[in-house]
Amino acid sequence: MNCANNIRIPAISVLMSVYKEPLEWLKCSLGSILNQSFSDFEFIIVVDNPENQDVINYLKQKKEEDDRIILLINEENIGLTKSLNKGLRIAKGKYVARMDADDRSYPERFAKQYTFMESHPKVILCGTSIKYIGGKGNRCQLYPSNDYDIKAEMLFNSGFSHPTIMIKRQTLVENGISYDEEYRQTQDFRLYETLYDMGDFANLSEVLLDYRISEKQISTRLHGRQGNLMQMIRRRMINKWLVKIGYHELDDFRNIDRLKIRKDIINILKNKDVYFNTFMKTMYYTNTTNKMGLFLCSLLNGDFFRMNKKDKISYVGIVIGRVMPIPL
Repeated sequence: MNCANNIRIPAISVLMSVYKEPLEWLKCSLGSILNQSFSDFEFIIVVDNPENQDVINYLKQKKEEDDRIILLINEENIGLTKSLNKGLRIAKGKYVARMDADDRSYPERFAKQYTFMESHPKVILCGTSIKYIGGKGNRCQLYPSNDYDIKAEMLFNSGFSHPTIMIKRQTLVENGISYDEEYRQTQDFRLYETLYDMGDFANLSEVLLDYRISEKQISTRLHGRQGNLMQMIRRRMINKWLVKIGYHELDDFRNIDRLKIRKDIINILKNKDVYFNTFMKTMYYTNTTNKMGLFLCSLLNGDFFRMNKKDKISYVGIVIGRVMPIPL
């Protein structure tokens, strides 16, 4: 812990927003943070449900017991994205760690992430693998660990479990970065996109958080403007990946020469099989002789996220919403 003018400067700022999570879950989540083996942190908790007096009273009590807690109570419900930014504006730590009010961090989580980031100064964003709890049984979700694999994975999903991430705050401050409030349901993925070219990404392969699945959770459905914004992110991620492998950005995903692109990408990747195979395994885990067709199927559609299992197995191309084969 550093001190300047009697102002406490912690190593980590932990950021949590509380909405309508059951008090029992909140107690478990809170306890998992306060009992971390690494203790040099401030814990910024933003209450986004000012009518829930039971939760507020509980958090006020915990604040009296532990001076690491900083409690912010919104006057009205403003949503997760704005609540996170409200906490982020007052964070002072070298790193910012996320936590959700219904999950549970393992005792060594902060110690291991902090040690890793301190020994890997190029890494600006670090997550961990997770175990799902509740719902239909428990299972682990292992995320890719190195920078290249994570950024390939981001064509299909966010590449991180949001409540596990730890970010180098200096990168945020120097570049004026916060959560984009235009992306209300996908603020995490938008943040990762913004940070994509500013440093290395990493995930610890070890499971260090229990991620709760329950019927009380609200499933994210993107409609209208939010769906369009998400589509824009996905297409920008495709272009970022194409540039990363040595190709160029695509201006128009509908009007492209698919045969030329196929030839160009094959030429680029013919000596980079390990990269292409790593990329493909995130999309399709079964052995197939038609990997390039599967890749072009999503490329021409401009969206890897929306391909369902049937698309991946049965078809090799989607062009302007019309299924058609791509000759290889």
